[in-house]
Amino acid sequence: MQIFINKMGNQLGPFSESQAAEMLKSGQVAGTDLAWSEGMETWKPLSSFMQFQSQAGGPPALPGQPPALPSQRRTEPLSIWALVLGILSLVGCSLLAGIPAVICGHVGLGRIKRDPSLDGKGIAVAGLITGYLSVLVLPFIIGILAALALPAFVTAKERAKEAQMLSNMRQLVLAIQSAEADGVANSNPKLGFPADAKFTSRAQVREMLVGNNYVTSADLHRLQFDKTSIGNVSVVDPPDTILLQAKSENGKSTITFLKDGSGRIERPGRPPSGHPAPRTPAFLE
Repeated sequence: MQIFINKMGNQLGPFSESQAAEMLKSGQVAGTDLAWSEGMETWKPLSSFMQFQSQAGGPPALPGQPPALPSQRRTEPLSIWALVLGILSLVGCSLLAGIPAVICGHVGLGRIKRDPSLDGKGIAVAGLITGYLSVLVLPFIIGILAALALPAFVTAKERAKEAQMLSNMRQLVLAIQSAEADGVANSNPKLGFPADAKFTSRAQVREMLVGNNYVTSADLHRLQFDKTSIGNVSVVDPPDTILLQAKSENGKSTITFLKDGSGRIERPGRPPSGHPAPRTPAFLE
């Protein structure tokens, strides 16, 4: 009797009965290794040959030709891809991976259904679940989060614009204060606060600042001079008299600079700052 042995996927032999027994005894092969001899229809564990009791029924195999090894089930690759893409879709790739995960999952399940030798149904289902979560649920969650975050983003943007306007007006205040100091030092009546210089219009303030090189025309444009109201202030007015005032872009807050150079932002609904209301002079046209 000639015996073929399958060890770890490799077909060995043929061997005689004595050779197979010696290999089994020496440990070269194990009793659980599959074996086949002529006349058998299927492969069986080698241990069953030692008692010569295993004879399969059915039609005999072709002489000298062992039958094919028992088929081994394999995992459908698309099932694995569905799960991998589904996981990626949940950790940041969203639709870019979620839609392919759903496609791979459905195609993989179809192949498994048609081919009984394929495994991976559970993996494909897991890929479908994660893929559908990213396609249907995540956009909804992201939309809710965006709706919640939008007011905070708008508020932060408005605060940044207010801070920029505050900085612009501070530079204008410094320019006017510098002109006033030079006017006193040089006894120049055309340099100083608007009331002292007898200005009646904003254009005259512009001419004083630009003509005496306190700022340039480009600087005045950048500092939004045209959007700033100018108080008709005199050197004898109290320090808390409004010198400059402007509305924010959204019109919800007011930026005010006093004659002493201090600035503040007043917003609707904001609790009182603790300071008395500033003295409001007439504003230049």
